Amino acid sequence: MKKFNILILLAAIAFFLPSCNENENIVNWGNTKFYSDSFLKKYQPTIMTRTFEFSLDEDAQDLAGTEFEFVVFETTPEGKMVEAEGIIVYKNNEQCSGNVLKVTPNEGQVEIGIEFTAEAREGNHTYYLKPKSLNGLDEIDYMELANGFMSRKQNVMNPANELVMWILIVLASVYVAWVLLLRPLFFPHVKFSKVDIYYPGTAGEVTLRTNGYCSLILSNKPIKQSWLKKLFFVQDQVEVNEVWSSQVRIESGKGRNVKVYTVLDVDSSPLDMPERRERFHVINEENQRIGVETW
Repeated sequence: MKKFNILILLAAIAFFLPSCNENENIVNWGNTKFYSDSFLKKYQPTIMTRTFEFSLDEDAQDLAGTEFEFVVFETTPEGKMVEAEGIIVYKNNEQCSGNVLKVTPNEGQVEIGIEFTAEAREGNHTYYLKPKSLNGLDEIDYMELANGFMSRKQNVMNPANELVMWILIVLASVYVAWVLLLRPLFFPHVKFSKVDIYYPGTAGEVTLRTNGYCSLILSNKPIKQSWLKKLFFVQDQVEVNEVWSSQVRIESGKGRNVKVYTVLDVDSSPLDMPERRERFHVINEENQRIGVETW
């Protein structure tokens, strides 16, 4: 056997023997969870490493000044042996130029690393080291080095994007629960769809649409409502007119009744009004009667 053959076989045995208990044929090198960059988080590369022990026996001492080159090959899903693509090869934490691993017989322990890039396909990869340059020595087949080593690439969502996604899902769920369950319980909308108001001195009525509102507020000044009230569907319909010397709030009561909250006089009970479509009147401080009819 050539001296170089002895050297390489010793190196291969030292590398693969510790993992024989894990798998009799293929060494499990490691697993990489790969994700794309986002503005929230950049991808942090995973370098899967193993240590080779390059040892010389007495018959190979004269090779101590010789440099040898290796490339990484892999088997395709179709079973073909091709030069590996979509990876970056490291030696002792330094990137190998052109993914070519260069070693000398007297280096001793060498840490070899592999990093997946975006171009690598997802799934299992089985890699082999193949000599590229033996400096005139007999070429040996890379299958003699060992039965290969396996690495797995798993494409996952960017962790920061995943966190944001789950936060949005939780917020959306809470929002839906509020709109469909909690809001109707704590802030019910009025049951009447419109209100006709008959102002003194006018021939017709002013019609207000009240669908989707919690109450109708009659006031002599505008009332500002926050965007949060609109977002959570708890806003009020507001009618502004100078005849309202004090504010009047109208809500739905039991059944088809309505409730009126105001310090002004009302020609009915201040809380339980007649059924809808029965007009009632609010008397302002100028003793004007304003007719109100809910539908």
